[in-house]
Amino acid sequence: MSNNIIYDPNQNKKVFSRIYGVLFFVLIIALITVIFTLIRTDVVTNSVLKKENVPFLLIISDENGPLLTEAVLFNAKTKRLALIDVPYEAGDLLSDLKRSDRYSVFYQQGDGEAYKRSIENLLRFKFLFTLDINIEDLVKLVDLLEGISLYFFAPIDRINPSTQKRYIYHAGEQLLDGDRSRDFLYAGTKTIAYPEYLELKRKERERASGLQAGLPGLIGSPGQAETDELAERIEEDNSFEKSNILRQKNLRFVRELLLRIVSTLQEYSSESEEYINLIYNYFRTDLNRRSLSKLLLYLGEIDVPSAEVIFQDYLGKVRMVQGKKINFPIYNGEVIRSQVVRISTQLQTRGEIVTEEYPVRIEVLNGTNIAGLASRTAAIYSRAGFDIIRVDNADRSDYEKTVVVNLHSNSLNDVRRVADLIGAANVVLTPLPGGEQAEAEVRVVLGRDFDGNRVEK
Repeated sequence: MSNNIIYDPNQNKKVFSRIYGVLFFVLIIALITVIFTLIRTDVVTNSVLKKENVPFLLIISDENGPLLTEAVLFNAKTKRLALIDVPYEAGDLLSDLKRSDRYSVFYQQGDGEAYKRSIENLLRFKFLFTLDINIEDLVKLVDLLEGISLYFFAPIDRINPSTQKRYIYHAGEQLLDGDRSRDFLYAGTKTIAYPEYLELKRKERERASGLQAGLPGLIGSPGQAETDELAERIEEDNSFEKSNILRQKNLRFVRELLLRIVSTLQEYSSESEEYINLIYNYFRTDLNRRSLSKLLLYLGEIDVPSAEVIFQDYLGKVRMVQGKKINFPIYNGEVIRSQVVRISTQLQTRGEIVTEEYPVRIEVLNGTNIAGLASRTAAIYSRAGFDIIRVDNADRSDYEKTVVVNLHSNSLNDVRRVADLIGAANVVLTPLPGGEQAEAEVRVVLGRDFDGNRVEK
């Protein structure tokens, strides 16, 4: 008995029809995915075509977390850049953790997205992408760029007591290679001024000699005493209000790094694609290679010698919370946010930038017993485009009159502008002897005649 096989052409048509249908569906999905990916990932071009600022987060990190974090705004139409510093200690009440802590705690936990969101919440704008580079890859990048030229307003001589690593930088312009750049970034962390370190070592020797001689009143281990004092000095010296290195490194180092990338691509335009590939490999980023190429292409239109860059410092107040130093934004971040709005507007216009590339550097000292007066006044000066180097208490709290002192500014007009902003009449125009070693150019000492906005006549 045999089975009869009946050929049904209609059945084959149905099978082929289903196959073609599936292939067509897959093709449509793939096409939509490609189009969506191109539109979604080329965020740089989309923002440029809309004549908007391109905001991104730039992070330099090591195994312990971010060493440096900058919010960067770039406008391709006006060819202007803005850098907004977010120091390592910056923090607030974090709803995700239900406690006050530094923003960087998210990064240390491996949650870079939460770290980015916390800074977005602070500044109230979204970053299109993040560029994150490890410190060792930064060394390679700087060497690829043949060094970074950085100007030091004052000499730096610091030491890390734990590692005994000493960091020395003379005043003036210096070319930093990769290793020197890495050292410079570490010079502001867990270090103290070298003369202070020598003084602490001298005290330790005196303690040890006193114990050996059996002198009364000297108890406890000299090594432990030195360790405690070192820890206290490091904590104090690295605070936001007293550390000049942290501010200089964050803002000016990143400015020189970005502009050096631009100038290198301009100089080696015939090999720009190779450089872009190398730069892309150095960074951890959620930006694809095509979009990074577009970003560098737009940045490459900047005229480096006359580049207009706006610097904005983080405005905060340091407090100790459960043994941890946290730099809370003053007025719940409203001051820094208002500055960001002003900067965003400036970037999109071709008018004169109020904040110069190297604005007048001032320090604000509270000569009264009114708590927080110096911080509030520093915010006034920062909004006006001045560069706040130091916010601290004066040598005493009984100043009757507010005084503005020229430390080493060559422009008497700059000194007068500092005084006029708050209506100060007591102005010392002659630079102080030895003031050339100070990073700040002008000092403001607030007296009892200052009401928080203006000096009373």
